[in-house]
Amino acid sequence: MLARATAVGLVVASLWATGGRPADAFMLVTPEEARAGAVEERMALSTAPVDPRRMPSVLIDQPQQDNRYTAPLDIRLRFVPTPGARIDPGSFRAYYGLFGLDITQRILQNARLTEAGLVASGANIPAGSHRIQVHIADTSGRSSQYQFSFVIDPR
Repeated sequence: MLARATAVGLVVASLWATGGRPADAFMLVTPEEARAGAVEERMALSTAPVDPRRMPSVLIDQPQQDNRYTAPLDIRLRFVPTPGARIDPGSFRAYYGLFGLDITQRILQNARLTEAGLVASGANIPAGSHRIQVHIADTSGRSSQYQFSFVIDPR
């Protein structure tokens, strides 16, 4: 009986979580994970561009730093290698919130990742303030990390 109630609860939670969003949207962060890793909107984050002569760069096209969005959200990143090297797409990692929840596989299962960048469409994420940190390396062994924050408005 408990298993049936749990299964029904999961179906109801799934229907509630999608809230009529497109079927191809994916859950980037659950509401519970968002609460556990919540950050303040005014948290200072380093997003200054890195000198591409010394380490690879990640240019964050979307979501823009500290902008407000509604879910589902598209994520668009561009990668710039150091001179004489190429980006190693296999080095890509993504972490969520203050506790660094590894969301790499969630993104990669729903994204197009190349040496030039990453595009993930339809990321479901609960309302609130969010922070994502991404890591990338190039074929010369140089790596860098970038953090960005954004806000998802309630529907």
